[in-house]
Amino acid sequence: IGPVIGEKLMYYDTKESGKRMKEARIKKGYTQAELSAIIGMGENSIARIESGIRGTSIDSILLFAQALEESVDYLLTGKR
Repeated sequence: IGPVIGEKLMYYDTKESGKRMKEARIKKGYTQAELSAIIGMGENSIARIESGIRGTSIDSILLFAQALEESVDYLLTGKR
């Protein structure tokens, strides 16, 4: 359970975050292989992150955000 900010409980939801990363990747027109080459992460790792099977490091989230031209806030929480 995470901290309560305002009236909402905040936590890192790997499934929802992964879904947003996948949607942003598709919106940019990248395959997992292309994104893998851009950010230097294995395709299998990207697949596991996008499916929510595993979370990722802050450094990797920053790489995703830069490559996908999305904010870290959006990728983590869904807020723009």
